[in-house]
Amino acid sequence: MNLNAPHDLKWLEKFATPFFLTPNRASIIRIILWTFIFLVIAHFVAPKMPPQLPFTKEMTAQNLTPLASTPSDPRYMRLDKKDLSDSLIWVGGSSLAIINNGSYGFLPPEGAVSIKMASRLLDSYTMTLDAIKRRPKAMIVVINPFWVMNDKSAFFKTNMMNSGVSLWMNQTDWPFIPLLASPGNMLWGAVGRHHTVIANGYDFLKLAQPDKPAIPKAAQEKKAKTLSYDQPLLFWISQRYETKTDFTAFDAKQWQIKAMAQNNISESVWGQKILHNLFSHIKQSNIPTLIYIAPTSPELERTEARVALQSVIDQINIIANQNKADNIRFLSIPNDIVTTLTFTDYLHLSDSGDLPAYITRELNQLQGKQ
Repeated sequence: MNLNAPHDLKWLEKFATPFFLTPNRASIIRIILWTFIFLVIAHFVAPKMPPQLPFTKEMTAQNLTPLASTPSDPRYMRLDKKDLSDSLIWVGGSSLAIINNGSYGFLPPEGAVSIKMASRLLDSYTMTLDAIKRRPKAMIVVINPFWVMNDKSAFFKTNMMNSGVSLWMNQTDWPFIPLLASPGNMLWGAVGRHHTVIANGYDFLKLAQPDKPAIPKAAQEKKAKTLSYDQPLLFWISQRYETKTDFTAFDAKQWQIKAMAQNNISESVWGQKILHNLFSHIKQSNIPTLIYIAPTSPELERTEARVALQSVIDQINIIANQNKADNIRFLSIPNDIVTTLTFTDYLHLSDSGDLPAYITRELNQLQGKQ
């Protein structure tokens, strides 16, 4: 094999020749075998790293245990903490975060609570399946009304598929695998998540990276004005339904109104199917579970999203009534509890008011019946 170097560099060939390799069947087999041997050795030699999870410090301060990872972590959910029989697992999205003057807190009260932060309906569903496998003493599942009947944005990030391929392997959910999972997701589910280096690769990378300097506020505001189409709903609204609208100046409330308007109970076969499956799996688990719709600001009912919101709530109530079980209590948050909440937009909170105490009372009553 020749280097094919320019004439002036031909003298380099005699030094490079020992490093040349002419591929053949035997050499390829050797490469595969050595790769396999290296991966096996790395699995047993590499140390297991503590998971690098978002808001660990803030959750620990409330005696909470984070279970969900970041969108860039292929695990999607932490692989340890498999037995949480003494814990309450709370599955919900950003409505669980309490943000006040830049400081983060969380809705669940202090206690043996593990939190799984989900962003969309399929996220919440998949995380609930994962929670059931950890066998907690009880669960609370929060349904986000902005996304539940919104088939244009059923999930948030594709790393969810890595967990999904193993969690969906059951009689009702297996069609999700060929529809949503790539060969890479399937390889991760079968092998990758069991390998120390591969499964903890995100943790190794996080520890190797230097701390990033804080982004100046001016740069944050400039970045916020640039639309990102990696979220499907933003793409569909801005590129199909309202192509003449300038969305760069939209605030959270304006986007929430648009998101709510995209809910369609007559077309959302996907959302209704997932909700039915959610209730069914919880019923079969026999784990005491509270399910409630995340409360929204009363101001939302004075916007163009009012009709869509009510239709979503009505449809969820119908599905809940069709899936009643002794271990499930579906809550409608009373208005006198909602009035104690302080909203920063139509969904997110800066003060959780009496909601944690109300949910705790309801959960205690449900567990007392078991």
